[in-house]
Amino acid sequence: MNDAKATKGSGGRNRRSGLSSFMDSRVGKICREFISDESGQGVLEYVLLLSGTVIGAGLLARGILSSLDSGILKLGGQLEKDLKTGRAPLTVYQN
Repeated sequence: MNDAKATKGSGGRNRRSGLSSFMDSRVGKICREFISDESGQGVLEYVLLLSGTVIGAGLLARGILSSLDSGILKLGGQLEKDLKTGRAPLTVYQN
């Protein structure tokens, strides 16, 4: 047995460390293969890029809609005031 993988246990027996026995187990082999496999890397990169783009577009749309909404409310309030008084402010006629 390799000295790096073995430790001296009670009674003078050698036993393997927890990490090395895990890496030699079936689960450890599956984990090593999963980490070293790069076949899905391109797809994952595109998914991450697309999700970042969607989040950015959502935040941008939220900001634009918020400012558009406040502008429409301001315009509606001014129009309501003008209709109630029957007059338009002088700034309407200026270029």
